Amino acid sequence: MLSMAPGKGHELAAYFHWYDDEWEPAIDEYHKAIAIDSTNAESHYMLGVCYRNVEESQRAMHHLKKAIDKNRILSPAWKRR
Repeated sequence: MLSMAPGKGHELAAYFHWYDDEWEPAIDEYHKAIAIDSTNAESHYMLGVCYRNVEESQRAMHHLKKAIDKNRILSPAWKRR
């Protein structure tokens, strides 16, 4: 898990995701969280995980790559690949 503080709106998405396994509401809430703070790597990461769970692999990869790009710690290592 990325160790970045969640942005506003992230908590409700996390509730749907972790406690209810409700992927569509979680996806909606993570999109709202990203609309508030598009630089939040954890929101992008978790949205990618949700998309993976609903078998939308292209959307999952898009947000997982954004998570890496937004995470200052992981981004240099990813770009060296």
